[in-house]
Amino acid sequence: MGKVKYGNTIIDYVLSIEKELKHDYIQVEQGQPILYRTSNATEETANKYVLKKARWIIEKMKLVAEPIHEEIKTGSRLPYFGRKYYAEIKQGDKNEVSFSGSKFHITLKEITQENINELLQSFYRQKCIEKIKPRFNRWIKTTGYTPSKISFRKMEKRWGSCTSENQIILNIDASKLPWKLIDYLILHELCHIPFKDHTKDFWNEIRKHMEDYEGYDKRLDYWEV
Repeated sequence: MGKVKYGNTIIDYVLSIEKELKHDYIQVEQGQPILYRTSNATEETANKYVLKKARWIIEKMKLVAEPIHEEIKTGSRLPYFGRKYYAEIKQGDKNEVSFSGSKFHITLKEITQENINELLQSFYRQKCIEKIKPRFNRWIKTTGYTPSKISFRKMEKRWGSCTSENQIILNIDASKLPWKLIDYLILHELCHIPFKDHTKDFWNEIRKHMEDYEGYDKRLDYWEV
């Protein structure tokens, strides 16, 4: 965690080193820490860059400072693979969720928050199966580690787990993450097949396949599960 002072304002931020980036980015989003993404930076250069962007950051912080409303309704923005999209909710003769590429269309026989949440969880789980499960193939081939089973379910406080029988379970909320974080999450759990604990050997194994993993690990820590 980095920290700079601009006037009377303290700006706390997370530094994420991502080697493949060609440009630097600062992200200020509601409910998330300020994130400085770069391919390379020391603590000193990171502080200078954030300080240079301080006025913009402070203005952006004001814009996203509105309270987070848990209620999902028409106009709410729902996360989906690293971006947020508007939701349109209406009553109909069936319960279904569809995604048009720019908007969620949610139809319910009876519009209640419980029904909306249940329907969305089912949608996210199905998208994990359709889009994330095939992503494992690349990392299985890269690492040489094959899980005995891959499944997805809602988990309250964890992004994933690898059991003693080498079954990998991912949180269905993984479908809300950017693809880079999904790749890191998959690699992380695959490396738990030979190394069950977070030992030095475990982290060295991850580094073999993703040299800049530390930036993704920090970002994952600050996403809400």
